[in-house]
Amino acid sequence: MSLKINIVDPATIKERERQDEKPLPSMEAVHHPDDRPWIGEKLNLNEHFTRFSQLVASSRCTGLMKADKKSNVRTTNRKLKQLMESTSGETISDSMFNEIVENCDIENFTIHREMEPQQQFTEINAQFSKFVPGTAQNIPSVGTRNLDTLKFQQEFLDKASDYERYKRMRGLRNPNNAHFEAAPPPPTRLSLDLLDKEVLVAVRIYRPIKSSTKNVAASMTTVHRFVQEIHMLGSNRLCQLRDLIKCSGDYMEPGEFSEKIPHMKNEAFSRVLPNSKGAGRDATRTSIALEHYKSAFFFIEDCFFNDNRWQDCQDISKVIRDWSSDPKRKIGPFKTAVMEETCIKDLTLRLGYPYVYVHQGDHEHLISFVEARLLSADDGQKLSSYPFERSSGMIHSKMCMVCNTFIAKWVTEKNDRVPEDPFFFCNDCFRQFNYSPKNEKVGNFKAYPFIDVNAL
Repeated sequence: MSLKINIVDPATIKERERQDEKPLPSMEAVHHPDDRPWIGEKLNLNEHFTRFSQLVASSRCTGLMKADKKSNVRTTNRKLKQLMESTSGETISDSMFNEIVENCDIENFTIHREMEPQQQFTEINAQFSKFVPGTAQNIPSVGTRNLDTLKFQQEFLDKASDYERYKRMRGLRNPNNAHFEAAPPPPTRLSLDLLDKEVLVAVRIYRPIKSSTKNVAASMTTVHRFVQEIHMLGSNRLCQLRDLIKCSGDYMEPGEFSEKIPHMKNEAFSRVLPNSKGAGRDATRTSIALEHYKSAFFFIEDCFFNDNRWQDCQDISKVIRDWSSDPKRKIGPFKTAVMEETCIKDLTLRLGYPYVYVHQGDHEHLISFVEARLLSADDGQKLSSYPFERSSGMIHSKMCMVCNTFIAKWVTEKNDRVPEDPFFFCNDCFRQFNYSPKNEKVGNFKAYPFIDVNAL
């Protein structure tokens, strides 16, 4: 066996060391986006898509709204041919251009009896496909004969009860691959003021993770699953994005309740969320955390965008900026801006880069801008339709850790009688486990009302 030794020139090593010593922008020195292929280049949305919109307008036929579809296609093809010739600097014959158009037809990318793509507004062709996306299908007998995985799956379905099936579904490692579509219906009219001019941006909000200093490697390898995808226009503001982010922490009753439980009603802890449709005259209205702690910020490209819409809002990013002012930390300086005065199109960002939304003091949500494009003919053509929640990841409710049957309504901390911290209870299990028949507190713990995210 031969041993191959690579000899590196010392000058090359010194050059690499000098490159490593070059100062990087503050957060790029932490995340190293150039080492992650899914992160795009930094771009200003307004400048980039203004130029792109002008390029699209130059190739768009003037008779876009006409009823003569064939005439529009001919005009569009002639514009595209001129654009290709101006870009390549070569003359393209009509026969070659027609061959390119024929080869690029989308019908050439499908084969007979191919599974229908699961796309927005895609109609299933009943002649070739009997499967409807989003519905459960029976396992075919040929599958159970040829694949052991399908065989065991069928045996489980035949023998398991509904509770066992639901319990296993909640325990899946990757339960967040499916999402429901909440897109508006296809537009019937096109808006020339928005089409190919307005920027549409897709923002994803990811599920929070429980970080631990004891197991840093586990948190670094955690699979981040999105819980919301929000579509916004470039003219929408960052404060509108904040208003659409769902977090159960905003709707929880602030304070500790372990000593107050005996004096409360035996049924569920009664509360009415803001703007609740069922809020009647007799409903109990309790203040929530969102009304007590209104301050929040987005951290995007070394800039803190603070929410100043209320008089009692505070700049909660100041403590971070003061901490980073120490030159030994080699991070910063950071800028500040106002959330409600910043349009989405004015942002300079990287697609796929992790940014942060912080509220309730230190409650962090990871967000990323995953898509940016011009508004197309299939998108909603009204400004009032944006922003909206385009899709939502599958979020399983937090179940009671005692009975594993009902959704949790209470959470305890520093409870010396349970194996985990925090520990979640339903109403009945919470009272029966933590209080005596005389409503006396058993053990030491702190109790807080819990709002399930699926109730928002």
